[in-house]
Amino acid sequence: MNCLLMGNADQLAALQQEAPSVSWQVVGSVAEAQAAAADAFFYLENDAAEQAWEGFQCLVLVNSAVAALPTQQLVGINGWPYFLQKNQWEVAGNIDGRVQSVLETLGKTAIPAPANPGLISARVIAMVINEAYFALADGVSSRTDIDTAMKLGTNYPHGPFEWAALLGVRKIYQLLDTLAQTDDRCTPAPLLKEEALA
Repeated sequence: MNCLLMGNADQLAALQQEAPSVSWQVVGSVAEAQAAAADAFFYLENDAAEQAWEGFQCLVLVNSAVAALPTQQLVGINGWPYFLQKNQWEVAGNIDGRVQSVLETLGKTAIPAPANPGLISARVIAMVINEAYFALADGVSSRTDIDTAMKLGTNYPHGPFEWAALLGVRKIYQLLDTLAQTDDRCTPAPLLKEEALA
C-alpha cells in the first residue's frame, strides 16, 4: 500500500513504526498530494478546514484533533503521535470499505466518533489537563502530586502534566481554544495559555 503524508517527523515515525510494510511518501502540499498516485493521503496538519479538498481520487484522512471535518468527503482521525500508535483509532466520517482496508493494513480498528474538534479522546484529555492547570494555579497541589493522584485514582497511563508534555501544551491549548468558541467551559486555564504561548 502506498500512502502520502503531510505532517511532522513524529507523526511519520509513529505511522512507520505501526505499519512498516506501507510505503510512505512525505509531501509538502495538498496540491502535490492531489497529483500523486496513492491509496491514501494522511493530512495531519491542524489547518484541514483551510485547505481545498476537491479532485482527490484516493482516500483522504485528516487530523481532527483540533478542527472538525471541513467536508463530507474526508475521514477524520486523531493525528497526534501518541494516538496514532493506538490499535484503535477514533474515526469520524464514512467508514466505508476503503477506510476499513487502509486501517486493516495499518493494523488498526475503527471506533466511530462524531466529527467534532478533538473527536472524543483528545477532548477528554484536554479537559483533564485544563482542570489540572486550574488546580495548580489555585495551589491545590504540585504537578507531580496531581499526576500521581490521577494515575492512581483513575488508572490513567499518564498524569495530566505528563500528558501535556507528551502531546504538547500548544496542541492542548489550540484544541481548548477551538472548543471554547462554542462552550465556555473549555476556556483554557490562564497558566496553560501562558505556557502554550511562551
